Amino acid sequence: MRVGPLTFVAVGMLTVGGTGWPGAAAADTAAGTTTSVVAVGDIACQPNWPGYNDGEGTGKACRQKYTAETAQSLKPDKVFMLGDLQYQSGYRRDFSLVFDMTWGQPFLDRDTPADNHMWPVPGNHEYRDPDAAGYFSYFNGGTTARPARTGVAGHTGDGWYRKELPGWTVLALNADCTYLKGGCGKDSEQYTWLRKQLRNTKQCTVAFWHQPLFNKGKEPAAHGTRAFWKLLHQAHADLILNGHDHTYQRFPRLGPDGKPDRDGLQQITIGTGGIDLTHFKRKPSQPSVVTKSRTTMGVLDLKLAAGSWSWRFVPADFPGNGDYTDKGSMTCV
Repeated sequence: MRVGPLTFVAVGMLTVGGTGWPGAAAADTAAGTTTSVVAVGDIACQPNWPGYNDGEGTGKACRQKYTAETAQSLKPDKVFMLGDLQYQSGYRRDFSLVFDMTWGQPFLDRDTPADNHMWPVPGNHEYRDPDAAGYFSYFNGGTTARPARTGVAGHTGDGWYRKELPGWTVLALNADCTYLKGGCGKDSEQYTWLRKQLRNTKQCTVAFWHQPLFNKGKEPAAHGTRAFWKLLHQAHADLILNGHDHTYQRFPRLGPDGKPDRDGLQQITIGTGGIDLTHFKRKPSQPSVVTKSRTTMGVLDLKLAAGSWSWRFVPADFPGNGDYTDKGSMTCV
């Protein structure tokens, strides 16, 4: 199928061009409701972290308070949490002391699903607590020893689930493949579940998980997630959101092989949620990235409309943060 036009603006170390936010009529369609979404990962320091500074942070570390304030200022309908939400090991006590006090209280309602704005997935740091017990008990309720069976984070022990928004199917996946029975491949329970979900989706589909397949940063490529990519590509899904690398990266539409594909998926990595920022690889690698930054903490402001989406990277407001931004729009395949 033919892909609609792309417009973007990248500001910072990159050239400026394209249209203004939200771009084209992507988010102002009369065909249906537009949903406002904030997406980000790699967020909260533990209280004894050297840069914690009573929750204020130091330099470009432990700035979860400010990214949360930025998210609140955008008044999102939903918040996609892209993993590694509570460092260093995702313990329940640290979730309660730091993540909850900054991000959890404004957006999380584990008791009343209709009032809950936060949709999370786990990252690798959550699994430093065996079976991600702190993560599942924080989001789903219960205790670390006995988390509730299901809740905001999906079925405890699985961590994948499906949601619906006007005009969009939302698929939250668990990319911590080494901790899952059967991994993430074709013999895994999650793969079978995802294939079934993709048989019946709305016009537009977004999937999000922690570790990206394509990455210009220091973290290795998560090759185990290529199986997700292949299924999503076959089903003409549109958008993939990741964290893990503490940078911002936006790629063009790609196929699972990393080659440009006009019917492919757009991957955006937003690992800029507060913990710190990391460097890019010195040796260039494929595929080519459209724009990237390691200078600025902030969140991705998404507008999901009928048949299209728009995005804007919004810097957090604290002394010494960068002013990089990126914005544009695309139509669904």
